[in-house]
Amino acid sequence: MIGVGKIKQYSNILEKPLSKGKQEVSLSAFAFLFSELVQYNQTRVDNIAELERRLEDAGYAVGARVLELLCHRDKGNRRETRLLGILSFVHSTVWKVLFGKVADSLEKGTEHEDEYMISEKDLLVNKFISIPRDMGTFNCGAFVAGIVRGVLDGAGFPAVVTAHFVPMEGLQRPRTTILIKEEVAVAQPEAPATLGEPMDINTALPLVVRKSQAHGGLARGLHEAAKAIEKHNAHLCVLANDCDQPDYVKLVKALCADHNVKVLRAPSAKALGEWAGLCKIDSEGKARKVVGCSCVVVKDYGEQHEGVEVVQQHKD
Repeated sequence: MIGVGKIKQYSNILEKPLSKGKQEVSLSAFAFLFSELVQYNQTRVDNIAELERRLEDAGYAVGARVLELLCHRDKGNRRETRLLGILSFVHSTVWKVLFGKVADSLEKGTEHEDEYMISEKDLLVNKFISIPRDMGTFNCGAFVAGIVRGVLDGAGFPAVVTAHFVPMEGLQRPRTTILIKEEVAVAQPEAPATLGEPMDINTALPLVVRKSQAHGGLARGLHEAAKAIEKHNAHLCVLANDCDQPDYVKLVKALCADHNVKVLRAPSAKALGEWAGLCKIDSEGKARKVVGCSCVVVKDYGEQHEGVEVVQQHKD
């Protein structure tokens, strides 16, 4: 006889475990929804490039959330510090969660050292797609490219990710290759305060975050921030005002309150991403291709400077 155990009661939604739930959804249901997504965006663009960009943006949101979910499910998960390590994670774990199998191949580019390729002979999003002649170059794999970019950005590896068709000998349909080109994140130098003029919080906070990043003392992203706070390694937490994940923001704030960690606000995720070095600096010294960041935790100020004192004394 099978006994019925007691059901554990949770007083807070944040205390509930992230269960795996049902492992797969109906292929016909996914195909229908994806078809609707493509058609919806197709009526709102003027060219193929814009349509692929919209699909990539939709996939990016999926990738960011898949990474958060997998990290929270795996309590022993360690942060990857190498690009090849996180790409292996995408090629195996992420691919299996999304498509029920590992990708066909993960290869390093032969022409450029900073390029990698994940290939799939029969990618699900292209499987039931019939492309009109006037849209011959259109590739629905842009959606999967967006997923990969979302995972990489969330893990702290900004990259340019694109989808391409590659003809294969002996195959009627070309395989889909997701091309990943690594971007080197460069922190923009902070202009010094005018001589004799006191530094305010709007100048001090970006300086503190950038100095911390330069010294390897910055945890980026909600998941890494929460881990740093729980391990009592946090001196300061900075949250973006426009973060769209209220449950995680509530969790981070609660952890900061429990561990007496100061919480300050950045004007936006894009601004915080720029401070945290998730961007490229062009020849004119301007930040380009900024990756938004919802939360960072300063674990090490790196050096004592005026900005640290201003931040420590500021009352949010």
